[in-house]
Amino acid sequence: MGTKYKFNFDLLDSKIFWFRIPVMGVGKAGREIVTEFDRQSLHKEVECSIINDEGQLVLYPGSLPIIPSPIDNISADTSVDSEYWSENLENGFQSYIAATVPDILLIVTDPGFEDGKEQSLRIARMAHSLDILTVVIAPEPSKSDGQDQIDRVGKGIAQLLPVANSCIMVKNIECFGRGDELTNEEMQDSPAESTIHVINDMLTSVLSSDPLVRIDFNDLVSLVYHGGVSTAFTGTVSAVGHTDRVLEAFLSPLSFTDYSTQKAKKILSVITGSENMNFKDIVHINDSLQCRISPDTEVLLSIHVDDTMNEELRITFIGTGLGSFEDI
Repeated sequence: MGTKYKFNFDLLDSKIFWFRIPVMGVGKAGREIVTEFDRQSLHKEVECSIINDEGQLVLYPGSLPIIPSPIDNISADTSVDSEYWSENLENGFQSYIAATVPDILLIVTDPGFEDGKEQSLRIARMAHSLDILTVVIAPEPSKSDGQDQIDRVGKGIAQLLPVANSCIMVKNIECFGRGDELTNEEMQDSPAESTIHVINDMLTSVLSSDPLVRIDFNDLVSLVYHGGVSTAFTGTVSAVGHTDRVLEAFLSPLSFTDYSTQKAKKILSVITGSENMNFKDIVHINDSLQCRISPDTEVLLSIHVDDTMNEELRITFIGTGLGSFEDI
């Protein structure tokens, strides 16, 4: 049985989407990533928020209209840089969820640090109790971070998975340390930049109003609903021959587990290039992927035009269903 590909050619010229996918930064690393994501305005229709050092839920201005709430200490002053929803995280989160009614909640954090792990656990537990599909996205630690940090991330993921549908670890070029084999300068994004690209491309796959190929929202739900331990990698290359390096990096095992990405249950492949990108390049990328993964893996393909890419291609792979928390 060959690898199953799912395409959704959406010909409707509509910019209205019925689903909401807010992005929440938790812990120092998560706050920095979501703040930069919001600053770049990569998806203006996406609500962005953070949990600050005081445990307050902070909504970035412009993310939502002012909505009446039973919480007395919500600030309605839009002249400030951000809105504090509550001094109490639980109450603030309840009000936030009532206002946003998310279909998928993306929590961006670093589970290797206590502030990120503990606050993420509180948020994920509350979201789980409200039957909200919850996805944790975190940069994978590199070898230079040391084995202790790698072990802490593994333990943090094991604690989060019982209350999160998926935990996606974003690999970056710094994670590998294999000499010249994977040091193509075109691919060298920082962990934060790589995580931003993965968030952006995951959202673009369903939110883009002008795609060549866009996946259906229900396909995104199926990708992450029982995702468990998951992984992602993104790379930008100027020659199609370099795409195999992106694929090799994606298929490498995570630092804290020996799960095989090649046996992922589902893989989302997001390809972004200029309007002059060659369809043969796209075929090559997906044929190379098919040759390296299980024939039972379902591959979702999303293709988008970004004229700032010039002659480059950005390739993002997200693989879910690698394993469960009991095995970490």
